[in-house]
Amino acid sequence: MTKGEFLHELRVRLAVLPEDDIDRTVYYYGEIIDDMTEDGKTEQEAIEELESVDEIAQRIISETPNRVHMQNTRQVVEEKRPKTGVVILILLIVLFPLWIGLFIAAWAIAIAFFAGSGSCILAGICGIPVSFLLMADGMVIKGVFALGTCVFSAGFGIIWLIGNIYYTKALVKFIGFICRRASF
Repeated sequence: MTKGEFLHELRVRLAVLPEDDIDRTVYYYGEIIDDMTEDGKTEQEAIEELESVDEIAQRIISETPNRVHMQNTRQVVEEKRPKTGVVILILLIVLFPLWIGLFIAAWAIAIAFFAGSGSCILAGICGIPVSFLLMADGMVIKGVFALGTCVFSAGFGIIWLIGNIYYTKALVKFIGFICRRASF
């Protein structure tokens, strides 16, 4: 590892500290390496005599008050977070004709599925008394077949309804995700 690589790694590991502390520490270790090389050692030998970058960074961070460390951690995270909200907002405006159509279609599908599943459930429930009437009228085979069809229809409608509830929840989460990403 060269002096430049060592100091760069140290700077990266200390990114949670204030910039002045990082600069002071990197300068200090750069001077130590320079002093060792002036005494006849190579950069590699000088760096090997020092603690590892991780040990140095952990020691310095642990000696720094938590208040400074936590405040700068938030700043580093906020600075590294990509500013995609503006890009998404521009895309939403430019692609409005496309996404509004998809948005309306997605909700139309949800409504149609709710209507379809509700119809299956209602048909199954309403058909049960008719199947008993057929059995009571002497058409037992037709009545049993009708009863099975009604139970199947109601069961299918319930399963379809459950799937549609998951679809609608996913749609709402996706819309919330887009809204959060588009916010500044």
